Amino acid sequence: MEPKEKHNLPEQLAENIIEALHVERGFWARLRRHFLAGLLVLTPLGVTLWVVSWLVNLVDGKTRHFLTRVLSQFGLDYSFTLFGHNYSVIPFGFGILIVFIGICFAGMITGNFIGNWFLKIIEAVIRRVPGVSWIYNAADQMSQAFF
Repeated sequence: MEPKEKHNLPEQLAENIIEALHVERGFWARLRRHFLAGLLVLTPLGVTLWVVSWLVNLVDGKTRHFLTRVLSQFGLDYSFTLFGHNYSVIPFGFGILIVFIGICFAGMITGNFIGNWFLKIIEAVIRRVPGVSWIYNAADQMSQAFF
């Protein structure tokens, strides 16, 4: 019967630890446990939403500003002034669309033989620059890990 008792010992120990963790000693202990559980759930969500909104505003804002400048150089000024503020008519999200199309175009170009050859030349040049090579290698490893 010894092997069976040895087998039950870790299970009993695990059950005792789980019971000890779930013992609610009072209002403040429950409140602290619920607060920490909520914090553990909401912190990654909040940080993710913050980073995504920051990136969208950064990319979309810069791209819309760039498109406004390019259009104004061709004499196409799509902006208006209201109460002393100058507003652009280029809609929100249009910059994200342009970046998405650019990324797809880059993928299409590097998908063939000439684009792949050109990419290898650019990578060889980037890897020779001391500070930039470290950043490029880190970004390359992260992209290979995710994709």
